[in-house]
Amino acid sequence: MRGFLKKGICLTMAAGLAAIPLAGCQSGTDSVSDTQGGSSEAASGTNTSTGTEAGVMGRYLEEDAALPEGTAMILDICRQTDGSVNMAISNEAGSREIWSSKDVGKTWEKVSDFPADILNDDVAYLYHMALSPDGAIGAVKYSEDGSFQPLYADKDGNVKVFDQLFGGAEANAQANLSDVSFTEDGKLLAMGSKGVFLIDTEKGTVAQEFAKGTSPITIGTAGNVLLVVTTDEVQLYDITTGKLMDKDKVLDEQIVGKDSPGQLEGSSSTKSVLFQKGKEGESVYYCNSNGFYSHTIGGSIAEQIMNGELNSLGSPSTGLVSMASMDDDSFLVACMDGSEYKLLRYVYSKDTPAVPSNEIKAYTLRDNPEIRQAIALFQKKYPDTCVTLEVGLSGDDAVNTSDALRTLNTNILAGKGPDLLLLDGMPIQSYIEKGILTDLGSVLEPISSEEGFIENIKNTYESDGKIYAVPSRFQIPAIQSTKETVDAAVDLKSLADQAEKMKNEKSYMRVLSQMSMVDLALEPLYNVSSPAWEKEDGTLDKDALTEFVTQFKRLYDLEDHSQDQVDTYVEEDIKNSTASSFLSVSMGSMGRMDDSMGISIGNIMSMNDLAMVVSSIKQINGETYGLLNGQSKNVYVPGTVIGISSKSTAPEQAGKFASFLLSKESQIVNQGGGFPVNKAAFDTVINDKPAKGLGSLSSGSSQTGEMVSLDIEWPTDEEINTFKGFVESLDKGPLSDNVIKETVFEQVKRCVKDNVSVEDAVNTILQKVNLYISER
Repeated sequence: MRGFLKKGICLTMAAGLAAIPLAGCQSGTDSVSDTQGGSSEAASGTNTSTGTEAGVMGRYLEEDAALPEGTAMILDICRQTDGSVNMAISNEAGSREIWSSKDVGKTWEKVSDFPADILNDDVAYLYHMALSPDGAIGAVKYSEDGSFQPLYADKDGNVKVFDQLFGGAEANAQANLSDVSFTEDGKLLAMGSKGVFLIDTEKGTVAQEFAKGTSPITIGTAGNVLLVVTTDEVQLYDITTGKLMDKDKVLDEQIVGKDSPGQLEGSSSTKSVLFQKGKEGESVYYCNSNGFYSHTIGGSIAEQIMNGELNSLGSPSTGLVSMASMDDDSFLVACMDGSEYKLLRYVYSKDTPAVPSNEIKAYTLRDNPEIRQAIALFQKKYPDTCVTLEVGLSGDDAVNTSDALRTLNTNILAGKGPDLLLLDGMPIQSYIEKGILTDLGSVLEPISSEEGFIENIKNTYESDGKIYAVPSRFQIPAIQSTKETVDAAVDLKSLADQAEKMKNEKSYMRVLSQMSMVDLALEPLYNVSSPAWEKEDGTLDKDALTEFVTQFKRLYDLEDHSQDQVDTYVEEDIKNSTASSFLSVSMGSMGRMDDSMGISIGNIMSMNDLAMVVSSIKQINGETYGLLNGQSKNVYVPGTVIGISSKSTAPEQAGKFASFLLSKESQIVNQGGGFPVNKAAFDTVINDKPAKGLGSLSSGSSQTGEMVSLDIEWPTDEEINTFKGFVESLDKGPLSDNVIKETVFEQVKRCVKDNVSVEDAVNTILQKVNLYISER
């Protein structure tokens, strides 16, 4: 897989900004200091705001810029010495080209193909790449001897490959180069697992070596200063002398410390932080998901020039690629939005309030990438509105679900609660009965008439002809196995019967692969059984709960668990997100193909999941899939359930945001949370067949040792229609209250792993749940 270093030139942005206290909806002109009460060091440049805090005007707004025709991948952008901007791309045919724009990315003209020497077979496999302001190109090429070698092409297309830079193939391989960059005066830098190297492109030698023995994550320059980001600090070096400079506490805290976004590693094609030289001296601009900052090396403060929460920078789907500043004080950021490359232009608007005039307070129990993505899109469309997201369970403290809900309820009753609630994991029915949620009719009607909904999903939380909560996404619990097994597994007991029969016939087989981790098996079976437990008064039915624990223990006891290993990463991923890929039914499709697993259960979360399931079925004799039945039937798993507080102080704005969340515009963008409830978006998703194939997978058979391969193909029209029929039959969701769910999981695990009796486990569940219900 190819990856490319993204390097731009200097960023001309705002300055002279007074510090404003940090808040959820801030303008992006805050001072971040390593000392209390430190004096502000304003970045030099254009004054971008006027007036006092209450009436501050002026901030950068985001807009989409054009891309060169046929762009499949952005490799780098770089402002040139004449004020234009160059972009290196890979087109749809895989060819690499240089394009130029003289109007800040509005239109593009092709400059050239890459030099022929770069395109020949010997050096065609390029990894990281950077453009220089004078037209030169730097790259890392993969050699047939297994080493990575820096490559340099001057502005006239003359190519040099430095294959002897470290003394030959073995030494080159050990250097493990992973990035290239240019200093502002056009010198080539290469980064690897052994440090950073300044290359003399005339002699083909290493002129200077920095950060020896480290494994840098990324690098940048500010004048004569090299910035090297490691996992725990930002190292500064004098480029001329190679000497390590004094630590910069502000950069450490902002980029790798307590004020950092938390994710340092990018991907093969993106970076988590970008650097550029500031306008004067040793000042630097840096950009991450928190926003844009200006800082003078060695200074005690950093100015947040732009708040990432108010634009796409803060979106979980955005990966940074490269940036370039322009003479008109705008700047360009190349990025990946999911799998799509984009070029964003940030233009300063002096007539736009520095702080959005409207604020919407949203609340979610656990962080939710779907909502963060939607917030970024919403704020881009409505720059006068800011959405502040409060997360009840951050994981950084000892607060549990019960504590978080208790605090939320207290704030709502006191009139200090959120405007919009993401109700996943909350006692939705209780909130409806207590009048905490307002009718969503005025939000739903316009969308129903224009785009439509999956009506059976939309109406799940209907009460007395009114709808108080709507899942914006949903997943479908499914089972894949032999047709005989799927047809016979009509409820939880018959599923256990079929598993027992299969284990007797093929003792070597793990009947449910999910049973290697209790939570993996509990999750789908809880989803399709818990609707049968709740009585009219909200308490749980003892007989139904006893049946669930009994049958689950029966399934668990079919396997030998002596070799089971606890994977804390998987456990946390499942706990924090119902969209965890580990819960997908397709995770077991390869196990069905190589005969190592008898029954695969889980959720169909996407068309890729469906494609993998139906593709594997075609290669297995007598195989099929269907809806997973437990103690209930026709169950779906809701995601990002939307409700508006009846005590909201901004009901119109909350309704506007809810409408956006349920619109095709928002729902067409998927962060893995499931299928959209918006009918127009759903129809688009299930018919969005990719131009290229979906790839293939291979697995070794545990019985024969032979490799089993699966070519994943898009579902046929007939298969899509069958799937739509399943969707239309769904009519209920699982118990939504996570306090109840966590209590059940805790006691079931004690029963199957610690030899607690079924009766004792059930009695403990009832005792704890009844107490909770009486207090909520």
